[in-house]
Amino acid sequence: MKKSLALFLALLLLLALPTGALAVTASGTDWQETVEDAVRSRTEEVEFPDGVSASELLDLLDSFYDEPEYFYYDYGTYSYYQTDPGTAISLTIHYLPYPEAALQAYEAAVQAALQEALLPGMSDLQKALALHDWLDLHITYDEVSAADASREGDAYTAYGALVNRTAVCQGYSLAYKALLARCGIEAAIASSDAIDHSWNFVRLEGSWYQVDVTWDDPTPDRLGQAEHTFFLLSDEAMLSRDSGSGSLHYGWAPDVVCTDTRYDGDVFWTGLDQPLLFTDASTVWLLRSEGEGSEQTISLVRRDWDSGAETAVNTVFDYWPVWNEEGYYWCGVYSGLCLWDGRIWFNGPDTLYVYDPADGTSETVCLDVGDQYLYGIAADEEGILCRLTTSYQEEGELRIYRAERKGEAGSAPSGGGEAAAPKGEGRTNPFTDVSPSDYFYDAVLWAYDSGVTTGKAADSFAPRDSCSRAEVMTFLWRAAGRPAPSGQENPFADVPETAYYRDAVLWAVEQGITNGTGTDGATGLSLFSPKDPCSYAHILTFLWRAMTGQSTSYSGTWYSDALLWAEVEGLLDSTGFDPAGTPNQQPCPRMDIVEYLFRYSTR
Repeated sequence: MKKSLALFLALLLLLALPTGALAVTASGTDWQETVEDAVRSRTEEVEFPDGVSASELLDLLDSFYDEPEYFYYDYGTYSYYQTDPGTAISLTIHYLPYPEAALQAYEAAVQAALQEALLPGMSDLQKALALHDWLDLHITYDEVSAADASREGDAYTAYGALVNRTAVCQGYSLAYKALLARCGIEAAIASSDAIDHSWNFVRLEGSWYQVDVTWDDPTPDRLGQAEHTFFLLSDEAMLSRDSGSGSLHYGWAPDVVCTDTRYDGDVFWTGLDQPLLFTDASTVWLLRSEGEGSEQTISLVRRDWDSGAETAVNTVFDYWPVWNEEGYYWCGVYSGLCLWDGRIWFNGPDTLYVYDPADGTSETVCLDVGDQYLYGIAADEEGILCRLTTSYQEEGELRIYRAERKGEAGSAPSGGGEAAAPKGEGRTNPFTDVSPSDYFYDAVLWAYDSGVTTGKAADSFAPRDSCSRAEVMTFLWRAAGRPAPSGQENPFADVPETAYYRDAVLWAVEQGITNGTGTDGATGLSLFSPKDPCSYAHILTFLWRAMTGQSTSYSGTWYSDALLWAEVEGLLDSTGFDPAGTPNQQPCPRMDIVEYLFRYSTR
């Protein structure tokens, strides 16, 4: 909703000026600049000894309505004096009662937004994108003010958006214009009386585009989500693009023409409901999803800004069930995406997934969500702010997960290995995320007692975390008694000599369990891809090769014989494996790899 444009002018036709001194005198051709300086300094009286065009004065005063820095300007309450019709000789400007501290708070909020959203070396396009997402993450749409036309307060200003963090469309648009202006990017306000709405025109590389930050912010507010449906569109696309609720843009003032269609089609941000995270000006992180319902996967993707190359660094098998409706799932990803403590976080319905871009390690945190699900997360000073509710359509409640920072006591190690074994006598189950009711309970304790794995942290096993190729080989090697490889030559360019999994990988190659993932085209050296996640097909094939000594599947797919063997051995019953799915596309969690090892080793 945009603020009413109604004017309340006191047009007084007088033959002489009233007595009394005026604060500012504006004469000559620069009188417009003098008036703007008066507004900037909150000066109330301006005198025009030579007279100025009343219509030009009104146009200037009206233009301040679209200037975000003048949130204290009481639009429409000014008055001016005329000696004859059409010539103004003095002006009285009125201001809203914002104290000096409010102006300082506004400036501090602007600087904080720029510091949080932007990085050195960003292009204007990157800045426009980062500021668009920052606003959607930090502002909540003020539905109360939108529903009551008489409430024309802070929600309609850049101050309300940036300081109070709540606004209607006009506040969003003014805040976006303000932040872009500080970056040297030209922007204007688009306004339509027909739909009672405001948004932005933005100029990049000489072309104008339409951007609607408000309609890209879900309502009710979804923590950690920022849509990109209305980012950098032409007039043609803006007229036809549906918000998802049947609403369309139309009827805006044709002051700016947007004809460039380069971003109207399938751009890499098209369809993304989460913000894009920049760790530097050449690297952006985003979430991609594939499949629906119980077949849904979520991937954290690293994208090279210049080349456009994308790499999935962490893929999880997760979906949002409909609460109390068995077999029904929401068709979407309701995850937040944020950067906290140098690590990238996103969520499933009851799980936090963490990726450290510094060393490529992944972690999983399973939360006790009670009778609700996680629908979005965001970074907070104290940790990860979580939104809990039974449906994405409800606002729900906010809770803090007080995450430990890297290097703090009890946190997971940063080098990619597993946590040191817990010390102390009589500890039968050291893991807070594994309970006796879990089907994998005995397997986890067997794996812990036999030294197959010690968990991801001293008190966390992270049962639903995906397994990397390095982890799987380490589990197999430890279950086999940690045999030393007969040869010491390391054929893999991506397996460091100091890696905790080095001997496990070399042993697995000698046993025919794996021969790596291919050859580096640049160096000609073999690759093992230790950090790649493993599907059920990969893990069952590794197990089949380790336990049977066979290495080639003679029927169907490369994993057909391994799958048949696992079924005959009873390894798959009552686990997370989906017999109706595609094994090569189902990531296998830690709980099932230790369950399969346990079942075969203790049969």
